[in-house]
Amino acid sequence: MWLKKLVVADFIEEKIWEKHQVTRVEVEECLLNQRSMRLRHRKNPVRSVVLGVTQGGRFLKLILEFHGQGRYFLVTAMDMEPKEKRRYGKKIKGRS
Repeated sequence: MWLKKLVVADFIEEKIWEKHQVTRVEVEECLLNQRSMRLRHRKNPVRSVVLGVTQGGRFLKLILEFHGQGRYFLVTAMDMEPKEKRRYGKKIKGRS
């Protein structure tokens, strides 16, 4: 797996709950899902967008910042927009 360690600061965990009602458990479920897909977001700092689904069926978008040696810091987590859901659905169907 490309991600060896996920770091979630306390203030980020509070922010994603207050702003988007996303829990750390949902973030971890999304990352562990075999059908999650990772996209390049920015080069400096290196960030990735992960689109995936929780065990409860919630479609999430995560933004992670790379900090070397497989360590990623969670920047934010939120529900996917309808356009992102369509893109995710097309990509997943193409993998099957």
